[in-house]
Amino acid sequence: PKILRNINYPLLIFTVAFAIVGAFLILDASSISSVLYYKTDSPSFFFEKQLQWILLGGVLSLVILNINTKLYKVLAPFAAIACAGMLFYVYTTQKLFSSNVTDVTLSLFGGRFQPAEFLKIFIIMYLGCFFGSWVNKPDKKTSSMFIPLLISGGSALLVLLGGDFGTACIMLAIIALTLACIPLNKKPIKKIKVVGIPITFTSVPDNEKWLKRLKILGLVGLFCGVIVLKFGYKVIDDEILKSDYRLQRLIYTNPCDRYEEVTGSQVCNGYIAMDNGGLQGQGIGNSTQKYLYLFASHTDFIFPIVIEEFGVISGILIIFAYMVS
Repeated sequence: PKILRNINYPLLIFTVAFAIVGAFLILDASSISSVLYYKTDSPSFFFEKQLQWILLGGVLSLVILNINTKLYKVLAPFAAIACAGMLFYVYTTQKLFSSNVTDVTLSLFGGRFQPAEFLKIFIIMYLGCFFGSWVNKPDKKTSSMFIPLLISGGSALLVLLGGDFGTACIMLAIIALTLACIPLNKKPIKKIKVVGIPITFTSVPDNEKWLKRLKILGLVGLFCGVIVLKFGYKVIDDEILKSDYRLQRLIYTNPCDRYEEVTGSQVCNGYIAMDNGGLQGQGIGNSTQKYLYLFASHTDFIFPIVIEEFGVISGILIIFAYMVS
């Protein structure tokens, strides 16, 4: 079919496999907590919701495949601005700025969604399409390349000021990684004749120079981000760290010594799950940590559950599959 002509088939296969396997892993990891902790009517509650999202995602993907990629660069910034506008409205009306908020959800068509999550997608689409086409147009104004940076950077700053540190960090990492991956053209060769003798020389346009600078900026940003995650808790005052749950996540050392704290208990139980799994795992359905030891066993902490049941070798294969895809 024409709609499938330009699909990256290896990526499609990995995506379908991850969706199917991931849905059943969610069923396995949430069967206990969905009834005992979330008080739902069925142990397959989150599994059914995941199937609904997979179906919706499949339909939307078919729609997106029929959209000319040239429109992404036009539509994505408006979509990002719209999501940022929704966030700003919620922040100001509900006085959420500088509060201890981890995420902001809005009601739409009977469901709830986080505008910041959609911002991640629109930023990827916008920056990717912009710089992907921009490198082939060296005659464009240099100032135009800063427009997507202002939109994406401003959106990340808005989320950061709103209190969602985790999402803001991910957005900044996306921006930095996109800049680091900007493709660069080979230096164009110009030919001229001097007194009838042909002479060739290379000339680098100003745009190309700025693209290189942005690429270096992205690499430096990624490096600084790793340094902050690694050593950030050492330079922040202990009282500030203990008073803000979001900053407490920077403290990752010796989590089992902080078991009575929320951040310590979750990470410690994750370590226990992986230690229980060993190389080959305890077997499907035999996890003990999903019995309310890990409250986010089907979302943030599903990977330790997978390792506990299927083993470290399977966990490594999953990470390798993500890298390949």
